Amino acid sequence: MNRYQSESDGFILHRRNYGETSKIISVLTQAYGRVDILCKGCRSSGRKNRILEPFRCYNLRWSGRSGLKTLRQYDEMAIYPLSSEQQRLYCGLYLNELLLSIIRVNEAEPRLFALYDTALAELTHCDKEHIAPLLRLFEINLIRLMGYGVELTVERDGKTPVEDDTAYAFTVEQGFYRCDIEQNTAIHGDTLVALTSGRFSNERQLREAKRFTRSLINYYLPNCSIQSRKLFG
Repeated sequence: MNRYQSESDGFILHRRNYGETSKIISVLTQAYGRVDILCKGCRSSGRKNRILEPFRCYNLRWSGRSGLKTLRQYDEMAIYPLSSEQQRLYCGLYLNELLLSIIRVNEAEPRLFALYDTALAELTHCDKEHIAPLLRLFEINLIRLMGYGVELTVERDGKTPVEDDTAYAFTVEQGFYRCDIEQNTAIHGDTLVALTSGRFSNERQLREAKRFTRSLINYYLPNCSIQSRKLFG
């Protein structure tokens, strides 16, 4: 392999047309983070057009010194068939949008690659009632991998454990504090415990967890519009 050629396993997060016959693919790679790669001729009939798709893991080789690389070779490693069911497909698109909004080009984060790989595998095989908990756990773990530590099990003093039947409000970079249950953004202690483990026992916990993780994402990504949210409502 020459000095300007690289190799890594990767997932395609987004594809867009380029010229008459090519595409630019944005890839989450294990070794390099996000890489934008030109796939020449892949809009014409042939192997590349059929196979370079989201929710599949490839071993990819590319070359180039500029920001836009050129695909040289690839081999399919794993398939997660989310497209076969609408709800799972929408969830996969949501994960891809989140990652595209967060990942910087050429910043390696192997833990992020592993988090996404695990989420796709679980999303493919889990029962439908476990899909929402899976998304909430992915979101909170993603926020932590971004470097924004959120301590879910203690109050903002850093030592008082949250209590299951107590309502809390949250201030970014400070933490949780007790509040009136009537407050619109209140979240119960048992929801925070459930969000830590990914094991939810009722719909109220899921609603509160979704509102909380969404508020965090909106705060840390203020200019990001996640289009696939519209598919969920």
